[in-house]
Amino acid sequence: MSRSQGARLPSLPLVTFLLLVAGLTTLVRDRNDDRHALWRVQGAAEPTLVSPSMLLALRCAFAAVLAAVTAYDLCLDPGFELNTELWTGSRAAKQGGTQLAGAKKLLMFTNQCYMLQCAYFIGAICCSIELEDGTLLVERLLPAAAAEHAPAAVWMAFEVSLPCACLVSLVFNFVIVPALEAAGEDTSFVFGPLSMLMHNFNLLPMATELLFNELHLRPSHVSLAVAWGTLHVLVGWGYFFRTGRVLYSFLDPSLPPGRAVAYHAALLVALAVIYLLCAVLARAAGVVALAPRVIVVYAGARCLMRLRK
Repeated sequence: MSRSQGARLPSLPLVTFLLLVAGLTTLVRDRNDDRHALWRVQGAAEPTLVSPSMLLALRCAFAAVLAAVTAYDLCLDPGFELNTELWTGSRAAKQGGTQLAGAKKLLMFTNQCYMLQCAYFIGAICCSIELEDGTLLVERLLPAAAAEHAPAAVWMAFEVSLPCACLVSLVFNFVIVPALEAAGEDTSFVFGPLSMLMHNFNLLPMATELLFNELHLRPSHVSLAVAWGTLHVLVGWGYFFRTGRVLYSFLDPSLPPGRAVAYHAALLVALAVIYLLCAVLARAAGVVALAPRVIVVYAGARCLMRLRK
């Protein structure tokens, strides 16, 4: 292995840290979940605040918007130049000149979370249709083995999509954009339609689901959100190993080990904290009237948005 190739490899402490996180998330999930109860849970239980048909209509509207945005983003949008700022101590290759367009955009955490959110709503629609008229839609679309676990998969997709939508808006609006502004970069794209839909209004569908569906966020399932974050880290490592470049400044495995571990841990801890806050909010919202619940949930979502300079 050449010296330049060796410099691209994640440091041993960071590898150890990520392997530890992956193992612990699996352990926590196995120890805190009754497996049989998990797989029996229906992915879209009958709502109590709105009619099933109303919830189905909302899900169809959100799914249509999510699918249209995804199709435009991956098929029509010209993409953007990946020009990640390298922090002091980084051994990554010089950034710039890399155009991310089409399927390559799926390397980014925002796009991964957006796709998961889209998949959740498609699954939730199938569950709502079954609840509405008894049509065994999932059984018709999927093999028997997959159909058996589909409701639990929808439930887990909801549990991961909600904190991820919050994290995407939080990091983009209050970490990445301020860093671009401080560096004197052009931030006009931040307030364009596509960016607004993916970094701000991505919160609205999940906030609505939090209000009206009957899916619970179990605190013990926090490991699912952490595992999703770990998966993105591994994708970033794969990109780094192949190209020598990084997707995000704060997820640079070539930084000095202490700092690299701290930044990676911050992402996973942030996901865990946001998940637990959402779980607490959902539980507290269940004992208050509808009007205050709507105000609190949508006001919280609005606080994470940045709609103008």
